[in-house]
Amino acid sequence: MTFEEALRTELITVEELNEKVFPLTAPEGTEAPYLIYVCSRGQNDKALDGFQKSKSVSVEINVIHERASKMRALARQVKTVIMGMEKRRIAETGPFIEEVIFENEGTELYEHEVDLYRCVFDLTFYFEEEE
Repeated sequence: MTFEEALRTELITVEELNEKVFPLTAPEGTEAPYLIYVCSRGQNDKALDGFQKSKSVSVEINVIHERASKMRALARQVKTVIMGMEKRRIAETGPFIEEVIFENEGTELYEHEVDLYRCVFDLTFYFEEEE
């Protein structure tokens, strides 16, 4: 299972999201709450003897809700799930996550055009690729 598949599998466990976890953008007409994530392809670590199996992947997670208070509560749940990924294999067959770094603890925004609230997490996941 790829990192992205495993990440999505973990995130859909948040009950309120009701499997509304999407890469890049939500389908038109999707009602809040929902979550959008964007993953980099990642970067393999390099040592004197060449590229390693260890890798870092940058991820942006956007938690969307129609009310600020509910967005904050949902963002706390999502953060708890993310923190629980460290030091274990995610989604049973996904990669073993060595470390998760919160580059941004959750910037809150209001989207005027769609009348929705957004919380953005910028993260880096460190893990070793399977063969």
